[in-house]
Amino acid sequence: MAAVTQSFSLNLMPLLARLVLCAAFLPVGWAKITKTVEFDPAQSETLRELGVGTTWLAGSSEPAAPGPGGTSSPPRSDDAAGGDASAGAMSGKSLYRIALMLHEREIPYPCALAWIAALTELVGGALILFGFLTRVWSLGLTINMAMAFWLTSLSVMQTTYGFDLPVEIHNRVFVQCALGVLALWVMVTGPGPVSLDAILFPSSGGKSGGKSSRSTKSA
Repeated sequence: MAAVTQSFSLNLMPLLARLVLCAAFLPVGWAKITKTVEFDPAQSETLRELGVGTTWLAGSSEPAAPGPGGTSSPPRSDDAAGGDASAGAMSGKSLYRIALMLHEREIPYPCALAWIAALTELVGGALILFGFLTRVWSLGLTINMAMAFWLTSLSVMQTTYGFDLPVEIHNRVFVQCALGVLALWVMVTGPGPVSLDAILFPSSGGKSGGKSSRSTKSA
């Protein structure tokens, strides 16, 4: 029985962990890159300042002609007090929401970092499924979850006692923690024997727990 459980933990658990990480991150990375969302006028102006190309929404005000400085003024409603709040709204890739959060915290290169985060989830989520460069992508996903926790959950945790958290925030916090810990576990233990890493790099420890398995047998 001990041999069966050890074989399961060394051979199948890494594979199951990689399947979960792929299922969690691949669709999210795809959505961040391909899905279009709306940004309000203030967010749109910030994105333009960051050099992001966005699309004017149908029905919104057209951008003003470039001024003397060569930059377009943000669209404004004819009546600032009672005008349409959606005037000047723009649409762009979902990943630029991350860029806005990073910019708000004065992190340099927010757009580049947002693209790196989305590509890490998309490409890393796919390659982890096949177990290729697993430790590298697992490290990237661990960092992604740490950044997501810092950007969206840490401030709430600092001001609200755990049992007082709304259910949706509680779920978000612990999904971030669980996925981050799972990615960290895969990074530390390796992809397991059912992986491309174990085939391509047999001497790099791709076969998770190989040494402990041999030492157990010799004992």
